[in-house]
Amino acid sequence: MRIYLDSSTLQQLKKPENQGFLSRIVEDRVRNFYFFSEAHSYDLIRDLTDQKLTDMEFMEQIVGDHCWIFDQQTKMRPWTPRQHYDSFDWTPVAANFLEDDESVFALMKPIFQSIPFVVPTGEDLEKIRGTIPESLLAMLTEPATAWDFMVIFTGFTFELTEQQKKFKEMLQYLHSQSHLDYVYAGLGIKGYDGNSITDKQAFLDSFSTIWLKEGENKTRYEMFMNMHQGLEIFGIVKGKPKKQKLMNLINDSRHGYFGGLCDIVVSEDVDFNNKTRVMYALWDIKTRIMNLAEFMDFLEHDQPKPDTIRELMQAASRKDLEVLDVSEEENRMGAMFRLPQMYLGLFDTFTRINDSVEGDYFFFSNSLLNLSKSSLIMEIRRVLHYLLMELGPDHYGKGPLGDEELPAKEWTGRTWTFDGGQIELKLNEKYQLCLAYYFHTEIDEAENA
Repeated sequence: MRIYLDSSTLQQLKKPENQGFLSRIVEDRVRNFYFFSEAHSYDLIRDLTDQKLTDMEFMEQIVGDHCWIFDQQTKMRPWTPRQHYDSFDWTPVAANFLEDDESVFALMKPIFQSIPFVVPTGEDLEKIRGTIPESLLAMLTEPATAWDFMVIFTGFTFELTEQQKKFKEMLQYLHSQSHLDYVYAGLGIKGYDGNSITDKQAFLDSFSTIWLKEGENKTRYEMFMNMHQGLEIFGIVKGKPKKQKLMNLINDSRHGYFGGLCDIVVSEDVDFNNKTRVMYALWDIKTRIMNLAEFMDFLEHDQPKPDTIRELMQAASRKDLEVLDVSEEENRMGAMFRLPQMYLGLFDTFTRINDSVEGDYFFFSNSLLNLSKSSLIMEIRRVLHYLLMELGPDHYGKGPLGDEELPAKEWTGRTWTFDGGQIELKLNEKYQLCLAYYFHTEIDEAENA
């Protein structure tokens, strides 16, 4: 599995009282993969001393050289924390962290001033009119923008104008009277009533639109970060009184994105966990979010135990598996099931195919219910290692993944005979690692020759 520890967790692991946790996590690297990202470097550059270099060495014993970055697209690079840090000139970025919040907000002000607050009209206005004092009602009909809303709801320190003070009073009153749904609707946000998301799809569609100018294309990385930040900026997920700068809020969204490429995110930051859970739910990302204590309990009690190909085949024969999908075509029927645990460190679903022409087979895969879309080379190597330990070199005498077989997109896979059938480890058209078991199939001796 892929594990992502954010900066708050790494800081906790440095404490003497958590040395037992640290040792257990380092030991677990033989089974799970631990990752860091460019977000960690953004956190570290706030330290103007050489202490950050010591922190990078500490990180390396956990994350090794498993680094997520975004450079026009999401990439995994074989860099240690120090190698990633040394790869860039951080001077311009570090300068931003030295700015106060108002200076950083000034860069964002034109964006939010371009989002109008559309005042309630007609029936909506009449519904409010009888419950709100006339002085506040007049404020409700005054021109405003998302900038006024953001300055008030973020909780960052600002000297509010007299108009913004009245706007804040109006928002507080509407909230007390359960009328904030009109305010959010005025900002173009639907499916949210001021307290909870009442219509997931309506909220997702409208909230996404806020961050897109007409004709603008944004990457998935940019959209995730904008929406993650927006949850707090617009008061949708309300955190504790602010002790952090705006740049920290922005970097939280980076951690959320890169953590979404993994199976588990571990963070001690309660506000981050709350925002990220909402984002993952909106985007249907099944990455689990835990604090350090919960993660340690998972390692001790809930983590899948070591397994073999034989145990995987036995699991596939169980009659109590959850059915995920059923399909039927001419001469072919298929049913997908959820396995009781993750096998060989990767496979958590299998499909049973009954084909009257090509024969029957099992097809094992990873459900990839996070932001990741393909398997990593390190995952191919790890699964292949497990199979070689149990089955030995494949039918063609091939063993571990060799450098000459890279890039992995051109990998021809491995083939073994097993219990009268044939096992194939290969990549599908989306470069996702799959394991197939064919019943009583003759191996093509010309293949892989």
